[in-house]
Amino acid sequence: AADAANQIRYQIRGGDILCVRVGSIGRVALASTEQTGWIFGSGLICVRPSGHVDPQFLARYFAHPDVTDWLSRRSQVSTAVPSISRKALGTLPITLPPLETQRSIVRVLTALDEKIHAHQRICTTTAELHDGLLPLLFSGQMTVPRSSAG
Repeated sequence: AADAANQIRYQIRGGDILCVRVGSIGRVALASTEQTGWIFGSGLICVRPSGHVDPQFLARYFAHPDVTDWLSRRSQVSTAVPSISRKALGTLPITLPPLETQRSIVRVLTALDEKIHAHQRICTTTAELHDGLLPLLFSGQMTVPRSSAG
């Protein structure tokens, strides 16, 4: 019975924030609904947002450079691997705007993330095109059409 109770205690729900407790302090992940019921290990701390906190907002808050710095400064380095306790994480100051403002912030950041990813794909494709054309152009296997303006 104790094993079953512990297993339920360590089950993930969609919207949980999983924070690395040992090692790469400051890394977080937002659990999706598809991961509901999964079991998380002792190297993680699960933060379960209440109804007045948007989980995506909280996950992005945890990823903020000032917050990762705060976590890093409070991690214990008594061994070769840094760690942070649930108690220390519980002292993290969080100022929450109203829920609709949280959701608006998430929408803006999500749109910017999509643009970043699109531009990264453009850069990758352009670099691949450059690298593919370079040997063809210099070897004479491919020529550049003359400009009609020239």
